[in-house]
Amino acid sequence: MSNSHQDSNESRFSLHRETKRKFPRGRIVKAAVASFVACAMILPGLALAAVVKVKGSAVATITVTFKVAPPSGSTVSCSLSLISSDQLAPTDSSSVSVTVSGSTAICPITIDYKWRLTTPSTDTLTIAYSVQGPIQSSSALYDVITQPAEGTVTTLAFGVVQ
Repeated sequence: MSNSHQDSNESRFSLHRETKRKFPRGRIVKAAVASFVACAMILPGLALAAVVKVKGSAVATITVTFKVAPPSGSTVSCSLSLISSDQLAPTDSSSVSVTVSGSTAICPITIDYKWRLTTPSTDTLTIAYSVQGPIQSSSALYDVITQPAEGTVTTLAFGVVQ
């Protein structure tokens, strides 16, 4: 009886060893290299694209006019966002809070950006703003423009009625 038990154990161990040996050496390395090559082929622009630094400014004035004047001393928070279509996806935003004067609030916002871009000649710049006031909130996509050239100051003016 001990012989059958021993034979059974030996066959399990030898089967286990055979399974290990059937796995070709280097297969994991080959699979990793193949995966790397496949990813590199899918994203060639990201891996090989030259990066260009672009600086510029956006100077915005957001004028908020209230249909009903808010309480004296009320404040408004205005935000400006710049979003590039470049594959590196740079963005910038800035906010300012101002006190309402009568039924008007004027929010001056300046964003100085310095972005790394791979395709500035074909990129676009999305401009969006928002206003959070004492009465209500507003936000909008203002415009989509061609990426401004190096050193350009983009002047913007928005009128918002709340």
